[in-house]
Amino acid sequence: MVVDAHVHLYTGTPEKKYFPTRQTWHICMRWAHQSAPYDRDPEALYPRQESRISDPDGTYTIGNMDDQGVEAVVCLPVDYDLTFGEESPLSIEEKHQHLGELQRKYPGRIIAMAGPDPRRTNSLEIFKRGIREHGLQGLKMAPSMGYYPWDPRLSPIYEFCLDNDLPVLSCTQFNSGGGYRYARFSQPLQLNDVLCDFPDLKMVLLHAGHAKLEWFEESILVAMNNPNVYIQIDVWIQGTGIPRDPRTSLFPLNAFNAEETIVTMLARAKYALGAHRILFGTDTESGPAFQGDNSVRGFGYKNLIDWWRKLPQTAAKYGFSFTDDEVEMMLDTNAKRLFKLEATPPDLQVKGKYGFRYRYPSPNRG
Repeated sequence: MVVDAHVHLYTGTPEKKYFPTRQTWHICMRWAHQSAPYDRDPEALYPRQESRISDPDGTYTIGNMDDQGVEAVVCLPVDYDLTFGEESPLSIEEKHQHLGELQRKYPGRIIAMAGPDPRRTNSLEIFKRGIREHGLQGLKMAPSMGYYPWDPRLSPIYEFCLDNDLPVLSCTQFNSGGGYRYARFSQPLQLNDVLCDFPDLKMVLLHAGHAKLEWFEESILVAMNNPNVYIQIDVWIQGTGIPRDPRTSLFPLNAFNAEETIVTMLARAKYALGAHRILFGTDTESGPAFQGDNSVRGFGYKNLIDWWRKLPQTAAKYGFSFTDDEVEMMLDTNAKRLFKLEATPPDLQVKGKYGFRYRYPSPNRG
């Protein structure tokens, strides 16, 4: 089976949209001016931008999963309000409520995280309510919205995650578009500080530093130091889906324009971390515009899953070794263990705990 560890399920409606107005306009500007001549009007694109990806009752998401052979998805909320300086019509609390309702509606198929911007003055309370009242199962962070993951404002949230055995999923992509204002905040190295102070925290490095090879290596180095850390691979494999055939695009690197490079990167990650700490994901949505072969931004779930299934044969062409069992772990069972869909076998259980939080004050302080 397959578990997609990185999905966005947007629950906005025409009457109450999910994103701030400025986010929608930013996307329309990009659509209209992606290539010359500039013959598209962003104002004409604006009315349908969010409707293409909205799925308030989960019907499109579940239908696409059934059609494409995906058993479960991990759904991550988006809170862009502070980044764009305006409130979304749909509040982060409402987004949490909707995800909780969908998780109950589709048990074992939708696993939902909470994700308030930690710069909100009541972010800890919002997060706790997401867990306690709506049954959400971990924390999603997007530091490039404008904060470092080691910001002290996050420490109480990390404490709560430790006390309740909740995973933390943090974006690490090199991206400064839209709601992601400052790429430097997402550098994987920044998470090393968090893991030094909270080494028992279960952490997932989303995107594994996508679009910057040095950041991929950093992701591995950060994860190497701690058995509780995973990396999640998405756009490194399928590309951005723009243009529709990723093989025609020279940037960013993906498995279809740089197969040997991507396979080598995966092999390095496996040899450094073990296949049991690599997760499959897509970072996509399944609204009305992204179904079937047009899912995963026009690439198609089935095509992507097929690439992973063939990894043992593909890797052998370049002198590397992957087994079918390792592929199954990356596509399926690693996520099931992390998100408690199934028990962890004894040989993959982390024995003991580090048992401390924070590495200060210094013993040299009076």
